[in-house]
Formats: sequence, structure tokens, C-alpha cells
Amino acid sequence: MATKGDGNGFSVYRVGAFGPADEPAVTTLPGTLPFGFGFDRYGHLVSSEAGTNAAATFALGRHGALTQLDIALTSQKGTCWAVVVGDKVYVSNAGSGSLSGYTIAADGTLTPLGNFAADAGTVDAAASPDGKHLYVENGAGGVIDAFSIGRDGTLTKVGAVTLPNGAGAEGIAVAQ
Repeated sequence: MATKGDGNGFSVYRVGAFGPADEPAVTTLPGTLPFGFGFDRYGHLVSSEAGTNAAATFALGRHGALTQLDIALTSQKGTCWAVVVGDKVYVSNAGSGSLSGYTIAADGTLTPLGNFAADAGTVDAAASPDGKHLYVENGAGGVIDAFSIGRDGTLTKVGAVTLPNGAGAEGIAVAQ
């Protein structure tokens, strides 16, 4: 679980037959404001950080502690959501109306793919199950942008739709 404000880090709960443990392993990351996150094919936790406007990778230890492997600044504003697609991660930059993409190496190193323009207020994003498309919900105007994901990880905008009464909307999911 990512915590902002008072926690400003990650809380990892062991889950057993009777649910989550009472006490988490806590990794505090002052000033980072971890936001969206997922796991890559190597088992790294991959996070967006709103406080630093960055993407970051972490190794997950046996008892739930996290060790940072890499951090890459987006040079954008309002970095908030993260979507992992294979060995790539895309983070939304709400304040810049863009997405930043990175390739994730086996050791957790992040290599920039570039920044890709989207409609204003990029927040939530989701990938298609086959990993060929990325859909981004843009809260400012209620627009969903559709991108194709190239073999090299670059994004190409292939369409957009404006949702009726969609301004300020948050949350998106993609089904098969």
C-alpha cells in the first residue's frame, strides 16, 4: 500500500490463510509521495512519485522491506499514476498533460523512452491484456486517450473519446 502525507512510503502486509498480517513492513520515503505502483516481470515494485516527479524501482525483501534500485526524473509536473507493461513502465504527468515511459532492466535500472503528449490532466491509466495498447483517463476534460505501444515501447496516439459528464472522473480499467 502506498501512503502519502503522514506515511510517505510503502506498507507491505504479509497475507496468509486468514488475511493480512496485523502489522506491515514499512519503508518510509520522505518527500517522495509514492502514488501509483505495480510489479514488473522481474518482481520489482515500480512506482510513480508525485513529490519528486519520478519513476522508481525497488527490490522487495523477504520480510517486506523495500530497497530502492533506481529513480528516473520525468522532468514533468504532477507525476501520479504508473502502469507496468512487460518490461516497460508508463507514468502519468497530470500537471504536464503527458506520459513518461521507461524500459526496466533485470537489475531495476530505468532507461527513458521519452515523454508522450496526452490530453490535459492525465491521471489513471490501464493497458490492454495483450500489452499492445495503453488507455489514459484525463480528468481535466473527461477524455480517454488511446495509444498503441510499439515494440520499442514508444507510444503513438491512435484516438481519443470525450466522456459525457467526464470532467473530473478518475479510475479506468481495461477488460479482454
